[in-house]
Amino acid sequence: MKDQKKNSVFLCNENGLVNILLPPTLHPPINSWLKESIDFSTDCLSFINTLSKQDPIVLSGLPVDFSLSLCLSAWFMGRVIAFIDPELTVNQQASIIKDLKPSCWLSSEPIKTTAISDTLVIDINSNDGSAQFSQAIECDVSDSVEPYLWAPTDVAIILFTSGSTGAPKGVCHSLQNLILSAELFQEHFHITANDNILNLAPLHTMSGLRCSIFMPLTAYCDTQLNPVLAKLTAVIEAIEQNQSTILIAGPKLLETLIPISTRIPSLARMRMMLSTGASLPRAARKTLWEKIAVPVYDYYGLTETTGLVIAEATNNYNPLSNSLGFPCTGIKAVVVDEKGQEHIEGNGLLRIYSPTVFLGYLGQLMNKANFFDTGDNATIIKSGAIFLFGRADKSIKSTTTLWLKPQAIESRLTSDPSVKDFAIKTTDNQITCYLVISSNSFNNLIEQIIADLGTVYREVKWHAVNKIQRTNLSKINWNLLDK
Repeated sequence: MKDQKKNSVFLCNENGLVNILLPPTLHPPINSWLKESIDFSTDCLSFINTLSKQDPIVLSGLPVDFSLSLCLSAWFMGRVIAFIDPELTVNQQASIIKDLKPSCWLSSEPIKTTAISDTLVIDINSNDGSAQFSQAIECDVSDSVEPYLWAPTDVAIILFTSGSTGAPKGVCHSLQNLILSAELFQEHFHITANDNILNLAPLHTMSGLRCSIFMPLTAYCDTQLNPVLAKLTAVIEAIEQNQSTILIAGPKLLETLIPISTRIPSLARMRMMLSTGASLPRAARKTLWEKIAVPVYDYYGLTETTGLVIAEATNNYNPLSNSLGFPCTGIKAVVVDEKGQEHIEGNGLLRIYSPTVFLGYLGQLMNKANFFDTGDNATIIKSGAIFLFGRADKSIKSTTTLWLKPQAIESRLTSDPSVKDFAIKTTDNQITCYLVISSNSFNNLIEQIIADLGTVYREVKWHAVNKIQRTNLSKINWNLLDK
């Protein structure tokens, strides 16, 4: 971790311990909302102090500035923050509450399930919730309260990731992990206090948390304060209103913007766009570059690796390059073959060595490792450039004992011009595939696919849908799709 700035709220000592300085000594330039949010965190200490249980504090769907205030006050007092997607189903919320047993659930809307009896539930947008919070921050906090010293092995942050299964898994991180990740992001993409990031990733994701909470606190850059809906009209409005220098979005959204990109002046004035969540087709990058001359850089990382670990270099942009990029500073990438042997080049499963690997999953023994197996197929060439080829094979045996391979389906669908979008998942020994197609005959398409792949693929559950709902980072909303 770099030496912290004198006006930083994060203070790191020679033993690698981190604490929060409230109030910090802030020097201009610093944007007004950030200063006000940091100042308000001292008031929020009173609220944190009223919570009798020492269990995690849940934040769900709150604005960036309010979330930042609550985070700093909680971390000052040694409390864990869990960020929760407000769109989770009733069952998913119930599962999280059962595992997390939070001391407080603070959200922008009513909770969907029944909380445990000793969890304080506050809907901050309701009259009762707002009054309850206002009353709590009026309580006095002793001036003798000392800031908590966070060790690199202490869980400070929990993010939930479910992949395609719908079962939330709590990914536990230290405060040091997020600070290091923000510093790496700042260094790689040359973020300064002059940047204004339009971050379409919500706070309950790693890209959202890092770039909307930690980046303003480490680089003093600006960002929008409220979530942006995953709708084209909302995104265009945000682009035009925020006058941002950097856009963080998923590839599907960027593809949607291409035909109208020349009609959005604020988009053309950005210095870069960052694509994450999936791969953006190179033809789309080329078209966007030809239209508005704004580079779109890929970056890669998982919640378990604190996000960013691989990214394209910003000094030699080639929109047609198929490489995902190179390992970032301090990151080592290798591929693992079928025998479990590591190789610095070749084909195999991608393994990431990083100082910011997560501490473990909620409910498990915390045991920080120095590497994480991503489950992605990759090729690393001699130059160190990395190419991804989809998720590891989750093949299942059919009733005839032949193997059904999701990757074979994905390859077939990707090459079919009539398939506009698709989603595949493997659960409970069953492959399910959702298709958005332009042709009129869904049944004919399935017969063609089966003819190409083999009759065993009749066992796949094929579904025609009008649309596959995705987040701003192109993650599939399985809750809506499975209905």
